[in-house]
Amino acid sequence: MTTMKPLLCLTLLLAVPFRSPAPDTNPCPITFGAVNNLNFTTCTSTRTSFSVAVFSPCTNAITVTYSPTNGTVMWPGQSTNVIVTATNDYGSLTTNFTFSVVEPAMELICYSKTVTNGAAWSFDTPFFQLDCCAETNGYSLTSRTPVTNAGCPPTITRT
Repeated sequence: MTTMKPLLCLTLLLAVPFRSPAPDTNPCPITFGAVNNLNFTTCTSTRTSFSVAVFSPCTNAITVTYSPTNGTVMWPGQSTNVIVTATNDYGSLTTNFTFSVVEPAMELICYSKTVTNGAAWSFDTPFFQLDCCAETNGYSLTSRTPVTNAGCPPTITRT
């Protein structure tokens, strides 16, 4: 015959004191103004020039650095991630934005023409322009054969 021994159960309670998080010890925190991505429109190269608003409740000096640095040469079609670091005697803060150099939009210039019935006339040649570029960067313009639409008065278009 076997004898069952009673089991002994112990519950151990640990008391851990509650500690609130340490207060922010930086008396002069840095903050940035609005930081947005930038598009610069040009047909040629440009030297970068960045400026981000930086604030602190203290009057101590804040040093702001940019990577890449101001004055970096960029061409249309190039983009870069700009890292901004602001530093004061109590610490630093970093943010970033994208700077892109883009070509201007091309605009096709066409003129409407009204002609008296029976008068001799021809289409004016349309042209296109880039907002700031004298050259056409390899673009060419080709007109198609004019189309006469039925109706009275007839409408003739060239595409």
